Amino acid sequence: MSDSPEHTETASAASGGPPRRRMAGFVGVFVFTVLLLLTAYRYTVDTRVNDWYLFQVARHTSWVLGKIGHSSELEGRIYGQTEANVARASLKAWDEGREEPSEEEVQAASNTPLTPWERWSYRAVEGRVRDHKGSNGPGISFVLRPGLTTEISEINGEIAEVREDGSLDEVSREARLAELRARVQELRNIQQEVRRGERPASDDVALMFPFIVVAECGAIEVMAIFLAAVLAFPAGWRKKLIGLAGGLPLMYSVNIFRLSFLGVLGALDTENRWFKFAHEYAWQAVYIVFVVAVWLAWVEYIVNGTRPGERLRGRGPLWFCAKFLVFVTVLVAAWWMFLPYYGQFLLQVSGGILKYGLGMPIESGRIVPKELLNTGTDLVFRMAEGRQRIMHIALLTTNVPPYLALVLATGGLALGRRLRVMAYGFGILCAFHLIFIIVFMRFQETLAKASEIPTAVVLFFLTLPFLMWIVFAYWDRLTGNGGPSRNEAGAQSPESNNEKPSAPPAGAGE
Repeated sequence: MSDSPEHTETASAASGGPPRRRMAGFVGVFVFTVLLLLTAYRYTVDTRVNDWYLFQVARHTSWVLGKIGHSSELEGRIYGQTEANVARASLKAWDEGREEPSEEEVQAASNTPLTPWERWSYRAVEGRVRDHKGSNGPGISFVLRPGLTTEISEINGEIAEVREDGSLDEVSREARLAELRARVQELRNIQQEVRRGERPASDDVALMFPFIVVAECGAIEVMAIFLAAVLAFPAGWRKKLIGLAGGLPLMYSVNIFRLSFLGVLGALDTENRWFKFAHEYAWQAVYIVFVVAVWLAWVEYIVNGTRPGERLRGRGPLWFCAKFLVFVTVLVAAWWMFLPYYGQFLLQVSGGILKYGLGMPIESGRIVPKELLNTGTDLVFRMAEGRQRIMHIALLTTNVPPYLALVLATGGLALGRRLRVMAYGFGILCAFHLIFIIVFMRFQETLAKASEIPTAVVLFFLTLPFLMWIVFAYWDRLTGNGGPSRNEAGAQSPESNNEKPSAPPAGAGE
């Protein structure tokens, strides 16, 4: 029989031996890798490599949405109508470091219709050359259900493309244009029937959702978490490569599913009540489920070599994730209802430190709850000169419920230890929230000039529940109660030390 978690924890703490060093090594490598990857990515957002990556994400998402709804167009004309020869000549000039192409280059460039990649490339590079502000990304025009107006708009776009298509001769062009114009006239006649009440009004109501895929939509954050967790865990490189080869494409696929789900929700949510909630908050918790499930499966079946048949039914990673989903759903809703009160605590403590410790001229502060389930809650400081400093705290603090849910879903923890682990983690998260608010408010102008680093830190906060859960609640079980995993090269067998064989490491649901 294997030792209980409490006995192992005490023994490891007393010895201060290899298990504790390995845990410290895991934490160090994980934190370093995540921060390095997230920060590096923020500095590579405005590069052609990232342009290509985001285009692939948008292309795959648009393909899925096209199978779900009426149509999905990648980089449609609503995102720009630059002439093809101008766009191609400009791209060539920008690649060569020039600001503008010559008239001769424009005339010499091909005038055939631009591909979606060319249209996005032109918008992306132009935005950097012209120093355009705001988010940018490849655009998707998704139509779940078309209305008459939508169909007319689509055909008008096709008419414009036929006019610009230099590969068509005049006879073919006119024949195609006549066909398209006849269809537009037919739809307009039906539109008039709708307006006269001869057809139902729903015939001219479209469910559609145009959106752009920005850098935050690329799933780099979750892939960085998974990659860091695999690299940091004490396992052989062959097993790590297997985990990365299987896990990273799976994370990418989950992101395509997420974007497709949000596209459908955006089309159905005509009043825009649920899209922001699902986009910014619900998926934050759901993402952790996928990262934990895939990583646990890797540790369980690849690193520790457990065969699927060795597990009792319902005691493996899937059962753990099912419990986590139940707990996190309840806890997230409860946390958002409690958020204004927690915000008051953050306001008083951070405000006191900023005013009396750092000398900021703060006159007053308040918490402003708003939006669905308080998810738009703001922390506001009023400064002596009359200006306000505002910080959105809902997304920052929503890493608390996933951590509590992870601990509650972990089987085999005694009640006392479970409560201690929850208290440790909540205290650390609370400290991080306060530190971030204080630093952000105090150095707001400076951080605005180098936004990549604070953005990476905010994204790193998403990893904290996962990291602390492993360290406080699950480490001894992942490594066989503090010892080497049973399949590690060079590990001694228990018999060599006159010990009885220990049971396989317990799964998340035991």
